[in-house]
Order: sequence, then structure tokens, then C-alpha cells
Amino acid sequence: MKRSVILFFIFLLISACKGNIAGKTYKIGFMICNSEKETKERFEPLIEYLKKETGYNFVLSAIDTVDFEEMYKKEQFDFTHTNSILYIILNKEYDVNLLVAEKNGIYGSKTMGTIIVRKDSNIKSIKDLKGKKMIFGPTFAPFGYVTQFDMMVREGIDPYKDLKILYQPSHSFQHEKIIYGVWFGAYDAGSAPLLDLEEMQKEGKIKLDEDFRIIAKTEIHPYCTFGYRKGLPSEVVEKVKKALLKIDKNTTVEINGEKLNIFRASKIEGFEELSDKEYDGLREILKRINFPPYQRY
Repeated sequence: MKRSVILFFIFLLISACKGNIAGKTYKIGFMICNSEKETKERFEPLIEYLKKETGYNFVLSAIDTVDFEEMYKKEQFDFTHTNSILYIILNKEYDVNLLVAEKNGIYGSKTMGTIIVRKDSNIKSIKDLKGKKMIFGPTFAPFGYVTQFDMMVREGIDPYKDLKILYQPSHSFQHEKIIYGVWFGAYDAGSAPLLDLEEMQKEGKIKLDEDFRIIAKTEIHPYCTFGYRKGLPSEVVEKVKKALLKIDKNTTVEINGEKLNIFRASKIEGFEELSDKEYDGLREILKRINFPPYQRY
């Protein structure tokens, strides 16, 4: 009898623990892609899918790139969806671990940075950029700023000393502003992620081969990355990971009576596993250009 009572209480304790995990709300911090509104609308179907697939509750927060580290310290997000530079910073400073990488474009979970000019430009190489006007993405953009900056310095061009103008647009849709800025002739060259060029061509906004020339390309590296905080229960991590890897082109979710395709709504082509070592190439670049989290004061 006594043994039965003990086993009964153990059963209740285990059930309570499982119930606490299942009913808990987990916070996901998304780095803003183009705007806060666009990011929330884009990933709401993915959040709803994760809720249904895992049985957990999730809350989405859209955070500006430059504010992400401070907000992470304040909010302690359970999961993060950021570019690869922010992942490297969060991994080093706060032990955020790699979950999965987002697939998109011809290189899957990776892409490259490009330097573009108009088709009719007389600029042929990086060395021709001296004394020219150039538009870059935000400072923490791996393929709109960081990799191109490193490539230019290694080719003997210091963007801050050798360019006539170095401009970085603010607010929303910054990568599109780079591409349009070059196309309309406001700038001689632009630092654009290949993935954005691919997407704008797919959407009919540009004709890449007719409108532009790519005068330089960086190496390919990981791009958009899901991470998770240290100490998160392994059961939760594995359930979320499994759910993300399960998504394919036919996966849908119903919101307010409307069936939405995850790929189309979130502008993704799935997720895949990467090893943290695959981010080492970017880490070396950050060290070379004295950039967080490896800056030397």
C-alpha cells in the first residue's frame, strides 16, 4: 500500500513537470528583416505552426539589429532568429547555441556578398571604386556590409578613406535601397547580398543581368540562423528543431480560417542543420576588421 502511494505521487510529479513544460510560453526574438510590421506578418504563420506542432506557446518579438544584443540581455529570449553576425555575437557573449539555419536561394542556408554597379558603368574592379560614391547596408549586415568591407580592405581600398561617399540608408528595406540607389544612379556602386538580388529578380523588381554588373563576390557563409539559449530544456529544443526541419513546400497552417503556406508566407525554403564550425569563416573576417565580438579597443 505504502509503495503504491509513493508511486502514485511520483506519477503526479512527473505529469506536473511535463504539464509545466507543455503549457509554458517561450519567447522568440526575431531580428527585423525589412520592417517590424513586415517581420511580424512574415513569421506569424511560422509561430502558429510551431504552436500546433509542439504544443508549446510562443511569443514573437521583432527587434532592430542594433538593439538586439541589449534586448536579449533584458528579455532573455528562449529562441533567436538573426543573421549570422548576431548569432556569432550571441554565441560568444551569452552562450546562445545553434539550432538550425534557414534555407533560401541558390546556396541554401548560405549566401555571399556582392558589389554591384549599373550595367553601363565604367567601374570594372574594386580598385576602380577609389573616389566613388558607394552605398552599404547596415553595419551588422554580413552580406550588405561586413564581408564586402573586408574584401575591399584586402584589395587595398579602405572604404572610409578612399571612397568619396560611404552611405548607409536607415529605416526599413535597407538592402532594397542599396540596389535601387545604384540602379537609379544615386551611387556608383552598392554592397548587396546576393540573396536580395535573387529575391528582387524573382519578384520582378529588377532584371539582374540587364540592369547590373557584379564586379566582386565574397565567399559564401551561413546567413539567417535560429539559436536557443543556454539552459533551455533539451526536450523543448528537440521538439522545436524537429518541427522546423519537418517543414516542406506543402506545409500549411490555418489562421483566422485562412490556410497559409509556410514557405510563401515566411519567404523561406526550409531549414537545415549546420555545425557551428561553418561560422568560423565569418569569425575570421570579424577578427580581421576589428568587429564585435572580437574588437580590440
